[in-house]
Formats: sequence, structure tokens, C-alpha cells
Amino acid sequence: MIKRDKMKKKGQMTLWIILAVLFVTALLVFAYTGRKIKVDDQSISHPGSAIESCVEEGLEEITQKIMPQGGFVNPSNYILYKNVKVEYLCKNPGSYVPCIQQHPLFLEEMRATIEDNIKNKVDGCFRGLEIEYERRSTDVELGPQQVNLYWGKGKIYVNLTREMIMKKGEKSLTVLDFPVQVSHPLFNLGSVAIEIANQEARYCHFDTLGYSILSPEYMIKKQVMSDESVIYQIQDVKSKKELWIAVRSCVVPYTLGEEGE
Repeated sequence: MIKRDKMKKKGQMTLWIILAVLFVTALLVFAYTGRKIKVDDQSISHPGSAIESCVEEGLEEITQKIMPQGGFVNPSNYILYKNVKVEYLCKNPGSYVPCIQQHPLFLEEMRATIEDNIKNKVDGCFRGLEIEYERRSTDVELGPQQVNLYWGKGKIYVNLTREMIMKKGEKSLTVLDFPVQVSHPLFNLGSVAIEIANQEARYCHFDTLGYSILSPEYMIKKQVMSDESVIYQIQDVKSKKELWIAVRSCVVPYTLGEEGE
């Protein structure tokens, strides 16, 4: 009998714990959604998906531009390849000596480049959406814009903070945050580019075939230029997207090579 009472009390305690957890979870969800979005009427369409789609297009435009150029909008230390300015990641203009890293913070430089260039695009997204809402007899008020871009393996994250108030008669909708997440291989490709530059700086060589065997998700080609610079074309096999970088390291002049023969 005592054992049964204990089991009954234990069961009641477990039930109360479960109910308490569910209650706290409900409060957190309510607090989060209530802080981000205030909705007076659902008839005003939420702008989140439109902004997300527009930002994704902007990211695609920017990354398509910078990826053949070594990760930069305006390369300054480059070599021309197929009429494209490809930035040097590691370079030594002399002979015999290993290259020197030109962009030791390469991933951060690329991230900042994308972030700086997406801001105007994002503002254009909001302005275009404002015009569209006004066509639907909906007044729009836009607050100041803040854009922060982060990235990691296979992903680009854009956190947009901007108050957007939409009013139609007595109905209104206010949105404060517009988180955008896009699948993209540039971070991964940039990491491979750093490995190439590191090995060229240390060993004057990078084994493209060996690396591709160990990491089959990437295909790496290299093109030797007339001055012995090397263009590395790093491809994400799944998406077919490519990052190009230039390297010039441990060059042996042709004249000495010919004399040795």
C-alpha cells in the first residue's frame, strides 16, 4: 500500500514537471514572437518571404561577381586570366623563393566584402517592397537599417534589423527582424583556397589530385601562366560553383632551366 502511494506521488510529480516545462516553453515562444512581430490583422501580407527572396538574389549576384576574381569586387594585386582579374592569394615576384601570403585574413575579407556590397541591395529590396505595398493602398514606414552577415560551412546568414510598419485603415503589421539563411559553398571554397596558399608558401607546391581524392566534394584545376603564376580553379562538385585564386611561388627562370639542359 505504501509502495503504491509512493508510485502515485511520483507519477503526480512527473506530471507537474511536464506541465511546468510546457508552460515555460509557451512563455518563451510567446515572448520571442511577440518581440519580433506585432500583428493587428493578418490581411496585410507578411513581407518576410519577399525580403528573403530579394536578399538571396543579391547574394547570388555578389558571389557570382567575386568568385572568379579571387573573392574581391575590385582586385588590386591580380593577374589576367580569360579577361578576368584574379587576385593573388600568395605571391613572390622573384625567383626560387616561396610565395608570401597576400591575404592572411582571407575569409574575413570575403565576408566583409559581401556584407558591404549587400547593404545597398537590401535597401533596394525594402524600397521596392514599399512601392508594392503602397499600390495595395497600404502605408509603409521604414526605420534605419542594420545588416550583419555571418557565414560557416555551406551557409551564409544575413541578419537584417529594420522596423517596417504597414498600415491599412485601422489595421497594422509591424516587423522588426528579417533573418535570411542561404546555402552556399563559398566559405568551404575559401577554406580550400587558404590550404592551397599555405602549402604553396611552405612547400612551393599543392597536390590537386591528392586533395581531390581525400576530399571528393571538391575538384581543383590549375592553369600555369606565362610568368609561372598558377590559377587555381576550386569547384564545389555539388553546386558547380567555382572560386579562382592566383599563386606565384618558387619560380625557376626559363633561361636557367634551358642552360641546365
